[in-house]
Amino acid sequence: MGSVEECRALPSDTAVLQACNRRDWQDAVRLLGEIQDYGIPTGIRVYTAVVRLLRAGGRWTHALALLPQMAATLTLPDLIFCSTAMSTCERGSAWEAALALLEDTTRNELQVDVILYSAAIGACAKGQQWQPSLALLDHLLEMQLRSDVIVFNTAISACAKSGQWQAALALLEELPQQQLLGSEVSYNTCISACAKAGRWEEGAQLLADLAVLRFQPGAIAFNAAIAGCASHGHWFQALALLAAASEDEVADLIGFSSAITACEKASEWQVALSLLEDLEERTLQCDLLLYNSASSACQKAAEWRSAVALLEQSRAKRLRVDLISFNAAISACGNAGCWQEALLLFSSLQQSGLTPDTVSYNALTSAFEKASQWQRALSQLSASSNIVAFGAVVSACAEAQEWQQALSLLRELRRRTLRGNTILWNSSLTACEKGEQWQLALHLLASMGSSELQRTRVSFNAAISAFEKGNTWLQAIRFLDLLQDTSVQADSISYIATISAAEKGGQWNPVLQLLEEVDTRSLEVGIVTYNTALAACKKSNSLQRALQVLDGLGNRRLQPDIITISTLIGA
Repeated sequence: MGSVEECRALPSDTAVLQACNRRDWQDAVRLLGEIQDYGIPTGIRVYTAVVRLLRAGGRWTHALALLPQMAATLTLPDLIFCSTAMSTCERGSAWEAALALLEDTTRNELQVDVILYSAAIGACAKGQQWQPSLALLDHLLEMQLRSDVIVFNTAISACAKSGQWQAALALLEELPQQQLLGSEVSYNTCISACAKAGRWEEGAQLLADLAVLRFQPGAIAFNAAIAGCASHGHWFQALALLAAASEDEVADLIGFSSAITACEKASEWQVALSLLEDLEERTLQCDLLLYNSASSACQKAAEWRSAVALLEQSRAKRLRVDLISFNAAISACGNAGCWQEALLLFSSLQQSGLTPDTVSYNALTSAFEKASQWQRALSQLSASSNIVAFGAVVSACAEAQEWQQALSLLRELRRRTLRGNTILWNSSLTACEKGEQWQLALHLLASMGSSELQRTRVSFNAAISAFEKGNTWLQAIRFLDLLQDTSVQADSISYIATISAAEKGGQWNPVLQLLEEVDTRSLEVGIVTYNTALAACKKSNSLQRALQVLDGLGNRRLQPDIITISTLIGA
C-alpha cells in the first residue's frame, strides 16, 4: 500500500507540463528537479516547455542553467529543442553556450537553418563578440543557406557594439553582393558605430546614402550622426544635421540634446541658448540635462548672467536642480571674477538642501582667486583641502604678491602629504617672482626636479623673471640655457626677461647676443625689448651698437617711440 502511495507522489512529466500551463515557473522548475533527482526518464517536450516558460518571463539565468542538464539527460536532441535552447542563449547573451550548441547540432547531423545561425550570431552580438559573429556569417554563406538582411543586421550590430566600425561598413557594402538591400536598421546601426568611433564624416555620408536609396532618414539615424559630431566637438556639423532633421520633421529631444552638448564642448553658449529657446517654441519638454549643458557652455565663456538665468529658469519650471546646475553657475561667476554672486549662489545651494561637493568648494575658491580675494580663498581651505583648492589659493596669493603666504601653503600641502602638481608649484614660483624673492625661486625650481615634477616653460620663465627683478643676470642667462636644453624651448617671455636682466646688470654684449637669437628664432618681441637693448648700448657709450639695434627694429617694422628717441640721443 505504501509503495502505491509513493508512486502516486512521484513527480511526472504531466505535472511539469501542467505547471507550465499555469505559468508557474517555480513549480515547474521544482518538479523537473525532482524528476532528475529520482532518475525518472523524461522527454524533450518537457524540457522545451520549461525553457520556453522561463524565456517568456525573461528568466534567462534559470533557463540557461537547464541547458547542460538537458544535454546530459537527452540522448538525441531534436531541432525543436535546439531552436529553443539557441533562442535562450541569444536572449541571455550566452554566446559561448550558443557556439557549443551549434556545434552539437551539427555533430548530431540535425539540419541547421538560417534561424539557428541568426540566433547564434545574435548571442555573439549581445556578448560583443564580433569575430565569432563574422565567422558564423561566413560559415552560413559557405553552406549556401539563404540569408537575409536581418542576419546581416545582427552581425553589423555585433561589430558596432564592439567598436568595429570598419567591419560594420564592410558588411553593409557586402549586402548588394548577396543580392540583399540594406534596411534603415542596417544604416542606423552603421551610423551609430561611426558616431561612437568619432567618424562623423562617414556617419554623415551614410545619412546622405539613405536619402539616395529613397529611405526617409528617421530620428534614430539623425540622432546617431548628431551624437557623433557632438562627441568630438564638431558643433557646426551637428547643427547642420539638426537643421536637416528639423526640415524632415524628425528632430526630437535627443537630437537637440546632442547638439546643445556639442555647443557646450565648443563654448558656443549663444548657440546653445538659441537651441534651448527653439526647443521651448516646439513645445518639447526640456529636461534638467539640457539646461545643465547650456549652463556649462555659459560657464566656459564666463557668461555668468546667462548661467544664473538658466538656473532660475530650471527652478521656475519645477525641475529638480542638482549640484551640476549650481556648480556650473558658481563656476561661471568665478570665471567672470564675480565672487559676490558666486558666494550668493553657494549659500543658495546650501539652503536648497543640497550638500556642496568638492567641485562646489573648488568653484567658489576659484572665484575668490580670480577676484584676488586671497583671504576669502584661504578661508575655504578648511572645507576643501584638495590639490585644486590649494592651487587656487596659492595662485590668489601670488597675484596679491603674498609670497610668504603662498610658500606657507606649499609647506602645509607637504605636511598633509598631498602631492603637489606642476601648476601649483608654478603659482608658488610666480609668487616669489612678484615678491622679488629670487633665492626662494631658485630653491623651488631645484625642488621641483627632486620631487619629480615636470618643470615647464612657465616654471623657468617665472624663475628668470625673479632673477631679473633681483638683478641677478648671470642666473637668468644660466637658466635660459637650461631651458634651451629641455624639450619645451624658450619663448619670447624667456628672452625678454633675460635681456632685461642683462641690461640691468650693464651687460651690453649678452644683451646683443640674446637679441640676435631672438631674430634668428623669429620670436615676437615689441619695441620695449629693443628699447632695453638700446639702453644697454647707451650704458656702454656705443653709438655703433645702438645703430645696429635700430636696424633690427626697422627690419621688424616696429615704430620707434619717445623712449627710443631719447635713448638714441643719449647714446
